[in-house]
Amino acid sequence: MLSKDQVQYLSSQKATITNLSQNKKRIAETVGKMFNTLSLILDSEKLDQNFKDMAFNPIRISFLINSLTEHNPENPNYAEVNKQQIILHLIGSVLSYYRSRYQDNKIIIKEIEKFQTLANDLKEVAESEKREEEATIMYRTRKLPNPPLIDIQKHDWTALCMQCFSYSLLGKKEIDAIKNIRHAKYCSFHKEWKRFGKKDTKRVIEQFFKTTKPKKV
Repeated sequence: MLSKDQVQYLSSQKATITNLSQNKKRIAETVGKMFNTLSLILDSEKLDQNFKDMAFNPIRISFLINSLTEHNPENPNYAEVNKQQIILHLIGSVLSYYRSRYQDNKIIIKEIEKFQTLANDLKEVAESEKREEEATIMYRTRKLPNPPLIDIQKHDWTALCMQCFSYSLLGKKEIDAIKNIRHAKYCSFHKEWKRFGKKDTKRVIEQFFKTTKPKKV
């Protein structure tokens, strides 16, 4: 489903590709189409279970899961978050399956409940590690060690991101000053704007920015 250039770029150490950002976007779209195709096949009532078992045999599925969840001890915590989330979802699915499969076996159900408690503990540990890692990254990537003291401008709005301490002194309007800020690479504003920017712009602005109006409005 990938283009010839994309296949060559992904499979070769030396290959290059023009317009990398656009190609990454197209590759992501291809992955989305792939999962839609898998869902269509799995949900179809016109294909019997034997066919589905053949198409999705355990070796293929195991290879995919192993590739997505293999732990690399040299990775920082944030690089392992997605893997942990996949594994925790798998644990939940496994426990749900066996709870349904052996619902009348009290001994097995009791052991499943122990695993469920462990799964919940692992989820809390993973979330705690993620928060600590994000805080550390944010601290290290701040452009300044402390919030800067920003002078009020005569004719322009100023805006300060309270997360990464990046700021702008130019803006005929408040929103212009906010847009002119060049945030640190890992500033959590990017993630929150992606989640809520279109739904609740006011919330994100109030959460992240301190702004001042010009002396002469």
